[in-house]
Amino acid sequence: MTDYIMDGEDSLRKELYNLSCIKCKHYHRDVSNTCDAFPDGIPIKILQDNLDHREPYKGDHGIQFEPLSKDM
Repeated sequence: MTDYIMDGEDSLRKELYNLSCIKCKHYHRDVSNTCDAFPDGIPIKILQDNLDHREPYKGDHGIQFEPLSKDM
């Protein structure tokens, strides 16, 4: 399956996985590389784990990483 991941003006046709995203309660498990913060596609910087999304990021609608459980 190929996903479109938008990062500003750039787009890639690539499927990427970030373990942090997968562990977040906002991640959409039914649609790859999307979440409540980024319904149109999680930015490359976050997917590549180059950015800690526990801090605000442009376009995240005020939603940041929250673990699925308190143990994470």
